[in-house]
Amino acid sequence: MITTYLFLVTPDIRDVVTNTASNFATSGGYGPNQVATVLGIGMFITFVRFLRIKNLMINILDIVLFLAMTYRAWVTFSRGGVYTAFLMIIAVIGTLFLLKRSEFKVSFIPKLAVIALGLIMAWGFTSLVTNGLIDKRYANEDAAGRAKDDLSTGRTELISIELEAFFENPIAGIGAGQVKYYRAKKDGIIAASHNETSRLLSEHGAIGIFSLLVLIFTPLFFRLFHRGNIYFYAFLIFWIATINHSAMRIAAPAFFYGMALLYVRSVKIKKKISTVNSTDNALLA
Repeated sequence: MITTYLFLVTPDIRDVVTNTASNFATSGGYGPNQVATVLGIGMFITFVRFLRIKNLMINILDIVLFLAMTYRAWVTFSRGGVYTAFLMIIAVIGTLFLLKRSEFKVSFIPKLAVIALGLIMAWGFTSLVTNGLIDKRYANEDAAGRAKDDLSTGRTELISIELEAFFENPIAGIGAGQVKYYRAKKDGIIAASHNETSRLLSEHGAIGIFSLLVLIFTPLFFRLFHRGNIYFYAFLIFWIATINHSAMRIAAPAFFYGMALLYVRSVKIKKKISTVNSTDNALLA
């Protein structure tokens, strides 16, 4: 739905893309970071279905949707959601190659080739409609082609301030929700964190460190004993990558973290056929 909405309501890309900054107009008026993240989820879902289902009509639909979502994610000019989506895709490909039979691996190759060709064509089209600005965005350059000093578009400065707050208050932290006001005192700018890891440390101190360790090691220990979830690493990558570039502005990281902890078990139900004895037969008669 969001992809259809973006195609219908956003203006012509050539009219609104004038620099390499994240673009609200191409994101339907919503936050480009969050829109790109949601589109990245769609990219992952359609890719997995395209890879695993053997049905021509469904495959055509999935590749069209995958490329449409990829294009819309690119033109938001927000890179975090796109990078996360491709990391998830790489993770699930690696897992499937390691777990499945050799003939299943071979069947991947034509579909991966179609995906690669489609991405090349989609990138060329995106570069054309953005007058090459998308190339500069992913090369970390401004509209004039000058290399930017900060690849993280200001996030590094936010993280450094949050870590500074942690070192000043390493035991109890500065308090929940206080880091943006801490920054306002430092440089006069109120800005919410883009990074849940550094925010957790700055606002909660030692308890934040403990919480972070629990969050990281719980799924890893879980994985040692439950290996049935082939999307485990993809889901975990989405969680850690998203909370470190987009914080918790949407609920998706928490949802995918929970999905990583799913234990899927196949249970066969055997039907017990009872033999009707002669007495029962007489009663039924």
